[in-house]
Amino acid sequence: FIQTDAAINRGNSGGPLFNLNGEVIGVNTAIISPTGGSVGLGFSIPANLVKQVSSQILEYGKPRRGWFGVNVQGIDAGLADAYGLQDEKGVIVTNIEEGGPAAEADFEVGDLLLTFDGKMIENVRGLTRIVAETEIGKRVAVDLIRDRKRRTVRFEVGELASNNESETREPLPENALAQNPLGAELKSIDDDARRRYGIARSVEGVLVNSVAANGPSFGKLRKGDVIIEMGFERIASLQDAYEALEPGNAPAGAPLLVRVSRAGQTMFFTIDTER
Repeated sequence: FIQTDAAINRGNSGGPLFNLNGEVIGVNTAIISPTGGSVGLGFSIPANLVKQVSSQILEYGKPRRGWFGVNVQGIDAGLADAYGLQDEKGVIVTNIEEGGPAAEADFEVGDLLLTFDGKMIENVRGLTRIVAETEIGKRVAVDLIRDRKRRTVRFEVGELASNNESETREPLPENALAQNPLGAELKSIDDDARRRYGIARSVEGVLVNSVAANGPSFGKLRKGDVIIEMGFERIASLQDAYEALEPGNAPAGAPLLVRVSRAGQTMFFTIDTER
């Protein structure tokens, strides 16, 4: 939206917003007001967006939006550092929709997307806007980071519609990770846990059974989360988690990047641990 202090009152929605040159730059659509009248806080849809949508309605009978077919989350300073970035721009892929445009290309969960069709991705909302405004059927390039390496993946924009290891290991006691650098108690996933927390059979990892108050994971991990990756390494068992948390298995002083499955959604966190 364009924010304006021009007087907009009830009944003005749909009217034009002019600049000082008499040019239409937006269509008035909303106000924020405790009284119902103008208090100098109005919003207009940008004229370029109106032109794009109106031309689509005239040609196709409806607005058309580009479709990527991924779910993403924003990044913070910790995640940026884990991916080797200096700033907090970009988004991380948390899910790839089956049958969507991204599923037909070489995208992976955990990819950190930097640009889309040559446009910088600032945040989740920015990517949503860029994709929606991209021409349907256009083949675009997406710059991303995977395993701390930059690469480019190309795909065709669609239209938006209204590891188990064979090696045998000695079992690890369930309480072996009750005290660990995460400050969280981890357990194997049994049938009861899958029923209680709605964990799909396809999800493998270790269950977060409790989180120490004010510990490294407090405010990030939750009881019922399933840790499926640590430091870009798959976690399929308590033994995997134990090894990932051993000193020397990650750069000293670096936060640990943890990939979690929560209520069917993938999330990423960085956790400051002393390993």
